[in-house]
Amino acid sequence: MSSDTRKRSSSELGFIHQFIPAANRSDQITLLLLHGTGGNEQDLIPLGRELIPRAAILSPRGKTNLQNLLYFEAVLLNTHTLFLI
Repeated sequence: MSSDTRKRSSSELGFIHQFIPAANRSDQITLLLLHGTGGNEQDLIPLGRELIPRAAILSPRGKTNLQNLLYFEAVLLNTHTLFLI
């Protein structure tokens, strides 16, 4: 793990995640990377770096577990709100 990478667990939401700050504080872009079934919070970080190298990256680990394969489950609350569990 490089010196600018911070791996944290949020006790409020219960998500294990990886956060990498932006290369420059004036950069206002944060990429939210959601892995697929069986992945983890580290899988898409190289892709995020390729897409926007200087952006901050927030990559949570899926909380839904199916036979030890983690993934995100999306619930549509209304036409404007998508909630990930």
